[in-house]
Parts: sequence; C-alpha cells; structure tokens
Amino acid sequence: LERWKKEIEEFLREKLKLELHSQKSKIISLSRGIDFVGFRNFFHHRLLRKRNIRNIYSKIKRYKEGEINKEKLVEKFNDQVVQFSTDSGILSFESAAENNLKVLQFLYEESSLGFTFLTDLCGVNYPDNQGAELVVVYHLHNFIENIRIRFSIAVPVAKPDVFTATKLFESANWMERETYDFFGINFIGHPNLKRILNVDEMDYFPLRKEFPLEDQTRIDKDDEMFGRG
Repeated sequence: LERWKKEIEEFLREKLKLELHSQKSKIISLSRGIDFVGFRNFFHHRLLRKRNIRNIYSKIKRYKEGEINKEKLVEKFNDQVVQFSTDSGILSFESAAENNLKVLQFLYEESSLGFTFLTDLCGVNYPDNQGAELVVVYHLHNFIENIRIRFSIAVPVAKPDVFTATKLFESANWMERETYDFFGINFIGHPNLKRILNVDEMDYFPLRKEFPLEDQTRIDKDDEMFGRG
C-alpha cells in the first residue's frame, strides 16, 4: 500500500489538481484495489479497482519518464532546448532549426531514450510569428517503453531551409516530400525533394495561410446555399 500511496497522492495533487482531505480522506487496502475516500474536489467516494490503479500508475510512470527525458535533454543541450510542456502524457519541446539533426540523433542513439521510430513529420504555418512562420514538428516513439515525444523547430518563410532527417529515419522521405509539397519547406540533402500529391505545375504551397478562405470575386455562388441568404 505504501508503495502506491505516496506516488498516487503526488500525482493527484500535481497533475489532476485533487487533494485528499487531511481528516476526512484516507487510502485503504482492499482485496480488489485501493479505495480513495473523500476527495476535497469533485469526488467524495471513488473506488479504484485494479484496472483503474494500473491506469493511474501508467500515467505516473509516463509523467516521471517525461521528466527524466527532459533532464537528459537539458543536460546534453543546455539552453538550446526550450519550451518544455507535457500534454496527454507526451513531452514536447523546441529547438533552433540548425540543431534538428543533433537533437534527433541524440533521441535516437541514446540508449536510455530509445526514440528510434519517426511516427510523423508535418508542417505548420503561423503567419503572425515574424521570422518563424513555418514550423516542422517531429513525433517520435520509443516502442520498448511505449513513450512518445514531440520536437519542433521553426524557420522563416523567406528562407525555409531544414536539414533532412532521411539519413536517420527512412520514413522521413515521403513525409518531408509532403511537407515540402504543402508548405514549401526546403529539406536540404533530401534524395528526391519534389511534389508528392500536387501537380508539378503549381507555383504555390496550398497549406500556407497566405490565401483567403473564399474567392471574393466569384459571382457564381448562391449565398443561400451557404446559409447567408
């Protein structure tokens, strides 16, 4: 019981913003789980069976592993990795574009991290972020520990150059082509950087937020069809 008690109380307090009442709450051992009696916020009698306990312990484990991964990244790169946050158990952070391969290689090769699978690579456009309008987001997965991590870099739209990750992850090949196709991000060193879904004749990148949502010059639209009649 004591093995669970401290970790669960810490998790409830820091992550779920719940606190056990000092007089009215207690944690008691049951044959099929642990009973939490008297949450100060929201819950008064909550029976946590074995499955629920496993889910909470899994969340605690992911939270702690995220903190450990953060410490290792900061130890390696110091202030070159910033903006750490955790959402849905996934640690996210940012770095400068010129560091993308160094960070990815460290996440891949460091045995205690083991992020050897690139789940996804995508682009995002923030037109109001002057000098950092285009963002590349890497989603990595550690299969052994079943942990995910999110890493992003930003580049100016005037010079959207990013080093390719294809030599580290073969799966980056088509993902980078798609990101180039829709956002115009130039992946330096890519073996075959060309459009993958749109036609070669396109002279623009359709997912950049540079275009109005509607063509205001069209006269063939019936506003009643769009609920504006």
